[in-house]
Amino acid sequence: MRRHTPRQRVINLLAARLRCRRYCGSGTNLGTRTHNEVMPGATWKYVRNWLVQHGKLFGTIFVLCGTLLMTDQANGESISVGGVALDSAYAGFSRGKVTDNRKENHRYGYTVTYHGHESEATIYVYSNSQREIPNGPASQVVMEEFNQVTQDVVAFGQLTGRKIELVDRYGTGSPERGMEFLCAEFVVSDQWGSRRTFAYVTGAANQFVKIRVTLRTNDPRDPTARNFVDAVASGLWQSN
Repeated sequence: MRRHTPRQRVINLLAARLRCRRYCGSGTNLGTRTHNEVMPGATWKYVRNWLVQHGKLFGTIFVLCGTLLMTDQANGESISVGGVALDSAYAGFSRGKVTDNRKENHRYGYTVTYHGHESEATIYVYSNSQREIPNGPASQVVMEEFNQVTQDVVAFGQLTGRKIELVDRYGTGSPERGMEFLCAEFVVSDQWGSRRTFAYVTGAANQFVKIRVTLRTNDPRDPTARNFVDAVASGLWQSN
């Protein structure tokens, strides 16, 4: 069977539409007429005229398709957010929406969401008007930001009527790479039950990098949050 090129398939489709409009619209029964009997030698002529008349519509469609294709391709690639490189996926989480919050306030930076099977994660990249933010979690400025983040989580619970209990605060990392994040671990309790939520803070590319991971369970042995953060940390300072 002969295989048509994409261009020929478009031409054939348009030709069929034009034949229907030209003959069916006037009440003529096409019946078993062949292609040559219906449009003798004029297929491309009618297609060309139709394209000229509807060029703007086709241009819009092609632009929209190209935009969707570029967006889908971008979702599969690494991106740079405020100078911080972020991959399309980490430890079973896939990147979602990227939001530029600087239009509201330059201190707010960027928000990048990641979706997992049983949990959600959000990465915040921002400066909070700080001019110098050293890499890693060991500096005084990062510790002060971490203290503020911890207080904000507890205050959010009071504001929304949820019970948020601070379980522990500690550093995360590995013997090979050293300490990479400061972590505050909480248990959130409301009418839907109890679940673990984590706040991680560090410095990279003269920005604060804050990660929030919320699980759907209250299992202290669940490694989902830690796996995600360790995966992010493995490439966080490679370009700095």
